[in-house]
Amino acid sequence: MINNHTSTLVPIGTWLYHSPRLRINNINIDMGLVCEALIYYDKVCISIDSKDQFNAIVFWFQKQNAFDKLLKLLYDQSINFAYNSFITVPIKKDNSYIFANIQDEEARDNNVFNQRILYNSDLNNITKTKERTKLFKAIVNNVVELKADDMGNSVNNAESDFNDPEKSDIIIQSFIDDLYAEFGYEKPVSVQSSLKKIGTNTSITWNVDFDDLNNKTENKLNINNGAPLTGILHCNRFIKTSSIVKSDLYLTSAMNSLVNNKLAEIKSKNTKISSVVKELNIEVEFPKISDLINAGVLTFNNILIIRKEAKKFRNWLQQEGERDRNAIIAYHHEVAEKTKLIKYGGGFLSATGGALLAGTIATTTLGPLASAPAAAVGAGVGQVVDKFISSFNEDWKPVVFGNWVTKYVKPVEWAE
Repeated sequence: MINNHTSTLVPIGTWLYHSPRLRINNINIDMGLVCEALIYYDKVCISIDSKDQFNAIVFWFQKQNAFDKLLKLLYDQSINFAYNSFITVPIKKDNSYIFANIQDEEARDNNVFNQRILYNSDLNNITKTKERTKLFKAIVNNVVELKADDMGNSVNNAESDFNDPEKSDIIIQSFIDDLYAEFGYEKPVSVQSSLKKIGTNTSITWNVDFDDLNNKTENKLNINNGAPLTGILHCNRFIKTSSIVKSDLYLTSAMNSLVNNKLAEIKSKNTKISSVVKELNIEVEFPKISDLINAGVLTFNNILIIRKEAKKFRNWLQQEGERDRNAIIAYHHEVAEKTKLIKYGGGFLSATGGALLAGTIATTTLGPLASAPAAAVGAGVGQVVDKFISSFNEDWKPVVFGNWVTKYVKPVEWAE
């Protein structure tokens, strides 16, 4: 199967590296991003990790009076799911962290989406029996279930990144920049890290005060020394998932930065991978749809109207060869006028195809690489990293879309 840019992967969860403002407002899924992706792509693959996320998606469509429309999108496979039957975490032990994709034996050996996600009893509280029956039928053959083994050497690649001071800086800087842009500070701190080897452990120190950031974000983002490790682990997981389902990626700012830097590295070391959009950073007369959805300004019915008018967006992305920048600008203006979105103003849209984008001390320590896959035992970390990078084939030509660039504005007060 060749990536023809008709489908994109959208992580649904909100956290430090993905839609942090929503998490601060106690919203655990970013349905605005899903809706926005439906405008730019024929098919959207929603990446989920838990039954709570799945239930929240169903409940959102219920509140929108659009449950029947969800069913239709599932039946015609305009929406499908990538379910991670494992968890991606750094494990803390004795003040050290170990990278890991953790999976139980049942999930390793069997598909568990139906029993753990689809047929969960909590769904009874938000759907009627007939609705659940229709949902169960609609979602058959609409789920790709991913296993820890599918991630290849992504864990080891993440460990390698974190032991590289330059890459470690980028991992931290990506969420720092995102938070500063979201909350209106004009100039984010320039992150600098230092590494020190202590036996088999690596001590990493940053010039960032995580406690201060937690206070300013109402302690709802759980910014801790392990959070950056989780960020790069998820980055690698999203890239690997995208390559498996042969899709593009649709991301918010912090994860967008991590993924683009990793794609640039993959492309530089695996010349089979080519970019179909070298770099796009344009001003368009078109609002950030995800914000309007999440704020309740637009409804899902509005999205379906915009989606119908925005066929030219999708055709533009699916073109082979050079793309006309002026054409996509004109398409945005045309759709904004037809759908009356023009009254909400415009924005700066960024898309890439693997192009490189651009106080108090916080410290963490990495333990020995205890989570290495069996196939990697005895191999050097450098070899393992190269295996991760070389595992992508020429049929996968990713576009990273969905990053509406936020301008820094005059400072506003964060939470005290």
